[in-house]
Amino acid sequence: MLDEIQATSLVLLIIAQLILIRGCFGIRQELPAQGGVIGSKFDVISELIDEVAQLISDLTDTIGQPANPQPSSNPMEAILTSLISNMTMPKEHGSQEEREIHPTDEDTKTLETQTQPN
Repeated sequence: MLDEIQATSLVLLIIAQLILIRGCFGIRQELPAQGGVIGSKFDVISELIDEVAQLISDLTDTIGQPANPQPSSNPMEAILTSLISNMTMPKEHGSQEEREIHPTDEDTKTLETQTQPN
């Protein structure tokens, strides 16, 4: 029974390989036509990217420069400072009242063992 299953699967693998080889020969005929379609899609995408770059350039020109520009040492710092400059943060975070620190159970156990006479 196992031999028949192995033989059948080998025959099916050989048939599948022949179909795959036949399909690969068909690629030679379709490749030039598909290449033209792919090239036209790249042209459309490059035009869209150019338009987005021009839009970003126009937006940065209209925003203007700060009154006192400081040169940054790296590009990440420049990006972060431009993003954070418009944000306002409160000067105080939370209340400034002091709270009493309560001892934990471990502290009381160590104090008890230290104060007990041997």
